[in-house]
This record gives sequence, C-alpha cells and structure tokens, in this order.
Amino acid sequence: MNTTIKRLTILAAVFAPFFMTGAAFLVLPDPWQTFRNVHGEDWIWLILLGGMMLGLYYFFGVYLEDEEEITEEFQDLDADHDGFISREDAKNWPELSREFDKFDRDHDGRLSHNDFELFEKARPEDEEEINEEFLRLDRNHDGFITREDAKNWPELSREFDKFDRDHDGRLSHNDFELFEFELFEKARPAH
Repeated sequence: MNTTIKRLTILAAVFAPFFMTGAAFLVLPDPWQTFRNVHGEDWIWLILLGGMMLGLYYFFGVYLEDEEEITEEFQDLDADHDGFISREDAKNWPELSREFDKFDRDHDGRLSHNDFELFEKARPEDEEEINEEFLRLDRNHDGFITREDAKNWPELSREFDKFDRDHDGRLSHNDFELFEFELFEKARPAH
C-alpha cells in the first residue's frame, strides 16, 4: 500500500501544475484573455498552490499512513498495554526480538514508542518487496522455501541451514525475513 501511495505522490508532483492550470481555466471568467495579459511572475501562484497541494498530499497520504501503521504495530505488540514493548512482547516478532538490544537505547529492557519507531524505520526493505521475493522463490506456493527453491539465490542457498531454525528442510516467511534482514545488515556500511 505504501508503495502505491508513494507512486501516486510522484504522479501528483508531475501533474499538479497541470491540474492547477485546469482549475484556473474553470474559475477565471475569460481564461484565454487573462493568460495572454499576464507575465511569468503571475503564474507563480499556480506553481505555489500546486506545491502546497503536493506537500499536503504527501503529509496526509504517506507520512501519517506510516505513523498510523507504526502505532498499530506497537499497540499489537504491547500485550500488557503499559506503553512499552518488553522482551517477552518482542518474542512474537523474531526480527524485533533479535535486534531488541540495539534499539533499547536506555537499556531498561523495554522499547518505548520512539525506540520502536527507530526500529521500524531501520528495517531493510518494504514488506511488500520481501513478500514478492518470498512468493517468487516459493515456486509451489506452499508457504515455504525449500532447499531446491533456494538454489535460485546462491546467498540464500549457502545460508539455508543457518536460517532453517526448526531444521525441517524449508524456510518459513519469518525465517526468510531474518535472512533478508541479515543480508541488509551485511550490506549496510558501518558507522
């Protein structure tokens, strides 16, 4: 969904000035005469209005959507509703459980909403992209990646046993997410 919103934002950025010009044609009493009599600087209000429209669209469509999703995930994980995610709460999300200490900035054994927001924004890829990659590799669409499926990706094939946590010869979606996260961590430059 976020990918779609971001693509629509780009389209809006490209077409916003044209929409605003079209609106001016509808509103002005004699648009052709008005546009013939104005100089370049008179068009600036249309450009600024288009930019403002785009800024508002981005704020409401992308930024607030991300914030809302983060808040919902935080509340879902906060089992005792004390406003923090404990280590116990984090066990429901393997990636978060694994990275818990890294994002527990005050080292009190729990994540605040701000800590969790940092975790969310540091995630390697959009969830949609991970899902698409998982579905591409899962050739028989049984919800698992087998050793045979993993042969299409040499890195995954080499690391297969490491991420097959229950040693059943196949990777679940969670196992694959852990692989993707570690791959991202290896590729990210050290600070």
